[in-house]
Amino acid sequence: MPVRIGIDGGGTSTRSLIYDDEEGILAEAGGPACALSGGLERALQSIGQTLEQALTKAAEHGRPVPARPGAIDAVCLGISGAASLPAGQPLSEGVSRFLGERGYPVSPERILVVSDIEIALAGALGGAPGVVLIVGTGAVAYGRSPGNRTFRADGWGWLLGDAGSGYDIGRAALRAAFAIQDGRREDKTSSGLVAAVTAHFQVSALSQLVPMVYEGRIKVSDIAALSPVVAELAAAGDPVCLAILDEAAEALAQSVLAVVSRLYSGEGEGERPTGPIPVSYQGGVIRHSPVLRELVVRKIEAKGERLGVRCRVKPPAYEPVVGALLLAGASPEKL
Repeated sequence: MPVRIGIDGGGTSTRSLIYDDEEGILAEAGGPACALSGGLERALQSIGQTLEQALTKAAEHGRPVPARPGAIDAVCLGISGAASLPAGQPLSEGVSRFLGERGYPVSPERILVVSDIEIALAGALGGAPGVVLIVGTGAVAYGRSPGNRTFRADGWGWLLGDAGSGYDIGRAALRAAFAIQDGRREDKTSSGLVAAVTAHFQVSALSQLVPMVYEGRIKVSDIAALSPVVAELAAAGDPVCLAILDEAAEALAQSVLAVVSRLYSGEGEGERPTGPIPVSYQGGVIRHSPVLRELVVRKIEAKGERLGVRCRVKPPAYEPVVGALLLAGASPEKL
């Protein structure tokens, strides 16, 4: 049967899945980050590394991909940054060249390059239309209507947007910790936050963080890594951390409803929904924080009602890399 390949080239890691319609997923592999912000050649190296590993694993499992024309029917690559850079053709040509050199000729026309948010949506909703909220280091909402119209809200990076993201939560926690230490907050019951922040960054006093932040020794990803600490304290009832997550949930719900409003309002080019609008989520920050997730779901549904639409939030059907397989033509029944 023709083989299909799905690739998720994210800003922190790359994953590849090899699939055929008869046996389903044949092999998978992971590798280093693949964002286009790191350069085209570096992205192609990461993609090639994971493809090499996946092809090798398929052979080791007794399900090798035949080295002949037509064996690989389609490839879908979802990559961070593809929506803003004209790199689709060089990427498809690079992947085609890589596979051809190893005996798997695939025309660049059979290699679909899309944004990572598109494969996240396809994975979350199993290829169906609707809206996905992606919350990791950054945050973005993206939707596709039944009429194939698309719209995104936020995802503009830590300096210009990403409201409610892991970075946004981590920064809010840092600011709250300094405010508690200074006595600038009326709610002084969050004695655990200052200790948790200093322990997380392995310092004895908050003041030690100031030069580390402004000299660039603490990066965006380091601040975002503080979000699970906030989630843990919130789950234990810490009021300051609960307030931080509530504010993040409000911003995330606003992004989702901005997409819903544009695609499903029935006004202008918006389509009138015939039933509940499917909404799902992806990303480690929202998937691993039940408190944040519950707040977001409640706010999305409440805001939707005020907008006059019903939003039905459900867990993701698949990971983004499986969404790439679906866009490459894989059958959901075999996943």
